[in-house]
Amino acid sequence: MVDQLSNNAMDGWAPHARVGTYALLLTVAAGFAVLAGWVWLGGIGILLGIVVDVIGLVWLRRRYGAVLPQDVAFGALLQLLVAAIVLTGIAFLANLTG
Repeated sequence: MVDQLSNNAMDGWAPHARVGTYALLLTVAAGFAVLAGWVWLGGIGILLGIVVDVIGLVWLRRRYGAVLPQDVAFGALLQLLVAAIVLTGIAFLANLTG
């Protein structure tokens, strides 16, 4: 029992780091969705960005059972990173053309 606890303590920080990174990327992607909506459409775009965020959170909860699951897959981190980068690009390009 003591050996099992000590082994779990050694690799116990990795899942927490993944969940923290996942939460950070989720927050950034949600913020950029609202920013892209605002830059593109103004005030109504903010509302549309919030609606997109809520739909995304509901989808995450249905897919993983929680918005911040305890065991986040590496693929989910990559998907959120790509989403944040794409939304950043959309907001940047919409700001340049607008």
